[in-house]
This record gives sequence, structure tokens and C-alpha cells, in this order.
Amino acid sequence: SIDVSNPLKIVVFYKNFSTILVLDRFLNVKATLDLRKQNILQASAVALSFDNFFWIYDELENKLKKLNDNGELVFESTDLRLVFNEIKPIEKIIDSEGKLYLYNKHQGLMLFDYYGAFKKKFAFLGYQNLFIKDKECIGIKDSIVEINDLNNFSSSTQEFNFLKGSSQILFYESQVYYIKNQVLCKTKFK
Repeated sequence: SIDVSNPLKIVVFYKNFSTILVLDRFLNVKATLDLRKQNILQASAVALSFDNFFWIYDELENKLKKLNDNGELVFESTDLRLVFNEIKPIEKIIDSEGKLYLYNKHQGLMLFDYYGAFKKKFAFLGYQNLFIKDKECIGIKDSIVEINDLNNFSSSTQEFNFLKGSSQILFYESQVYYIKNQVLCKTKFK
């Protein structure tokens, strides 16, 4: 997975190797973090934090962890099995507007604060891709785009046939970038 929320510090996460690469704006490797050396043996998701550290979900310990650039542990949550009866592997971490979101397509979107305290759960299930933008959760199921307002719980649905069969989808500002048949495409999105 790739986190480009800070274009000057691009984070590439190789889940199978428990390794994070940090790239500069020219895509040069600036740092490599081997999470196994930090005793994180089964990381399922990684994201860049608001302070340019790394959020990591440790699937083995069921904890949310934050590491600095040197790989030193800055923060560790309590075991999330104490909060939830059952927790599935986290697929995506999103740090947005002072909030931390953990997503699993079988359990939904879970909202936490920066201290690892659970705040709220949203039943947004089955999304192949999920984004948080301006207090909205944008979820994609095949060619259906669901836009859910996180404040007043309203939602709208739109179908975009051009997204059918896309392997990767990214919403950025008013554009949709997607890979279809191994070709990168771009379309306006409102």
C-alpha cells in the first residue's frame, strides 16, 4: 500500500515483508523500517500520522502503534479485543482532521482519537476502497460510489460504470484516478 498524504514523505508498506519504505518527492528511498526489528511481526495496515510519524496496526497484539522515523515506539493503544468482542484484521488506517479511522470491510469504520480511545463505529461494510474527505466517508463497491456524511449520517449513492473492473481507485480533490486494464485513468468527480 502507498500513503501519499504528504507528497514530501511518501510511505510504501510491504505487508508480506513487514517493511516500510519512505520515499522523497523524487521517489528516492530515504529510509527503510523493518517492523520485525521493532517486534511488530504481523502488521496489517500502515499510515502516515499528522505529525509525520507512522500509525501501524499490529494484528498479532491487536494494538494500534505509532513509531517515529527511527522505528522507536511513541504510542501504543490497549489491546482492542478489550474494546470489541472480536476484531478482524484492519485493512486501512486513515489519519484525517484530528481523527483516526480504522477500517475493515467486515466490521466497518471505527473512529478513534489520537490517544487510541474508541469513539464511534460506522456500519460501512463491504467497501473495496474507502476514503475520508471533508467529514465524508467515500466508499466504493464495484462501480457504486457511496458518500456518507459522518456528522449527520446522511448518504447518497452514485453509479459510475467506468469504474467497473478497476483494480485501484483514488479520489483526490475533484479527480478520480483509477487503474483499469493496467492503464492509469483520470476523470472529474463532483
